[in-house]
Amino acid sequence: MSLTLIKHEIVRFRDGPTMIGTKGPIIQYRVGGLPPEERAFIANFRDGHEDSWRVFHTKRGIDAHWKGNYKTADDALAALQNEY
Repeated sequence: MSLTLIKHEIVRFRDGPTMIGTKGPIIQYRVGGLPPEERAFIANFRDGHEDSWRVFHTKRGIDAHWKGNYKTADDALAALQNEY
């Protein structure tokens, strides 16, 4: 099966108490293009000054856990894409 996966922004970092600025860095994506029974998210679990992007991928409603330690969200997406 050959799929084309796409990142869709769902969460940005905000610094401050208001929801008004939407210009902070993106910290979580929903992955589109998966089969109907699958869901995936990519999020940044920043460790100090280093980005640490991880993937949460469920299949047929069975929960998974956050896995991986990628330098970029695109690297995490590529790792998920390699499963197909």
